[in-house]
Amino acid sequence: MPSPRLAFARIRLARVRLAMVLASLLVAASATSWAARVTPSLKVENWSWSDRVPAGHRVTVSGLYGDIVVVPTLNSTLRVTARKAGRLQDPSEVQIRVANDRDGITVCTVYPGRHDACEPGEGREHTLDRDTDVDFRVELPVGSPLVARTIYGDIDIRGISATVDASTDQGRCRVETSRGGRVRTLSGDIRLQLGRMLPGAHLSVESINGQLRIEVPKDFDATITARTENGAITSELSGGLEGSPARTARWSFGAPRGTIECVTENGRIAVVRGR
Repeated sequence: MPSPRLAFARIRLARVRLAMVLASLLVAASATSWAARVTPSLKVENWSWSDRVPAGHRVTVSGLYGDIVVVPTLNSTLRVTARKAGRLQDPSEVQIRVANDRDGITVCTVYPGRHDACEPGEGREHTLDRDTDVDFRVELPVGSPLVARTIYGDIDIRGISATVDASTDQGRCRVETSRGGRVRTLSGDIRLQLGRMLPGAHLSVESINGQLRIEVPKDFDATITARTENGAITSELSGGLEGSPARTARWSFGAPRGTIECVTENGRIAVVRGR
């Protein structure tokens, strides 16, 4: 049986532990309450626009903060929806402008502090320390060339049936295409899902620090060249690789009708069979 002094010490230790637990709970509750007071609630505003576009009319969607998703539609109506969301500023202060001329349609974001028009083909963006993200979803008529640009956001283009020009600085890029054009990132990864290329089509895929993943279908008929300065190239395809580790590669499939050029400075390149 423990001595009275030992029993008293145990009781005192238990009380100290209980006090510490209660203090921790109080601090956590206070922090949560403080965070709730200082963190503004998310403010959301939706935007939409639609119009018929002539066949082959170029469509440009240009943002700054936010993602761009593009899906094909079989009719001639271009539909663009956007979700503006921010905490510190009012999303309604960020405008979305549409410019339409004989060369194409341009949809762009314009942030407070600047009043430049949305110029065709450029889609200029301006921001003064704004926290509002603008996420675009585009229903693109089949056969319309596409330009999609953002700085801090991902780009997801599905089933494009005309030339594509997609670029993001800090986001990732996923493109399904069998046409020519350009896909570019600075630090984001690129995933390219290829279809049968049109005769003479050329597709350029470029990144500085991103990883490139090129998915090739079974009935592919094009030439792929790949080069990385400081990364390495891997492939599920036979042959093509040069060096160890491979930093350049070239494959030709069928009677090549198009070319795909893949270049990254510091990233890896993987060429795989499409699933």
